[in-house]
Amino acid sequence: HIIDQFPNLWWINTTGEGTSFLNKDLIKILEYTRSRGIFIKFVESFTNLSRDEMKEIIRLGVERIYVSMEGATAETYEKVRVGASFDKVIENLLTFRELKKEMGSPLPEISYRYVVMSGNYQELPDFVRLVKKIDLGNTINVVGTLDYDEIKHLSIKERQQYIDELLKIADDLDIDTP
Repeated sequence: HIIDQFPNLWWINTTGEGTSFLNKDLIKILEYTRSRGIFIKFVESFTNLSRDEMKEIIRLGVERIYVSMEGATAETYEKVRVGASFDKVIENLLTFRELKKEMGSPLPEISYRYVVMSGNYQELPDFVRLVKKIDLGNTINVVGTLDYDEIKHLSIKERQQYIDELLKIADDLDIDTP
């Protein structure tokens, strides 16, 4: 219904804040959007994706997924994403990489979104190395927390040293950091 209201729509991000797969009808939405020839991107944490969902995303030709991660180690990641498993996310990313190869698809492109905050900014350099090791996508977007009163204490101002180190390592490893 929403897409039909915009006949000249050429791209869509199916995520507001959070993960697109919180919507149980996401695959149907992606199928309809794809049938209209619209460029699709969304944010996904890769915490709970099934193999079948991964195959559908690849089959549909979704153009880009931003993988939201907040740590380069299980300890940090699981502190931020309470109840999530760092090891499961890495396993899912590796599975996704293999499925893309099996299905012979360059899409979707994978970019990483690192939400930097007071408890994880120190891991930025290690995160770049992790992205290189996973070998699924070579772009990292570093973003800050949203400005809600409940999470203002997580914002940081003194992170330039880590960002400078991230940029140097990313350049050495051929990782894009727009």
